[in-house]
Amino acid sequence: MGPSSGAAIHAAIELAKTDEAAGKTIVVLQASSGIRYVNHPMWDPEREEAALALPSKPASAEEPLLLWRSEDHYTPDGGPKL
Repeated sequence: MGPSSGAAIHAAIELAKTDEAAGKTIVVLQASSGIRYVNHPMWDPEREEAALALPSKPASAEEPLLLWRSEDHYTPDGGPKL
């Protein structure tokens, strides 16, 4: 998930601290798949671990495992390609 997901969780936590929210359930939807962030260096250890766990592609992986790339659908500033 990205920064907007974190911001939504933070807002829900702050709302939960209010008197008006006492005894109520607060739901936060996280619609982000995080696909735009998986190449961030923060995930390098996980990628290295995954490479060791599965050093070669499975025999059935003839097609690319990732068929959707955000850069195919969004401009560098985050807006949709029209």
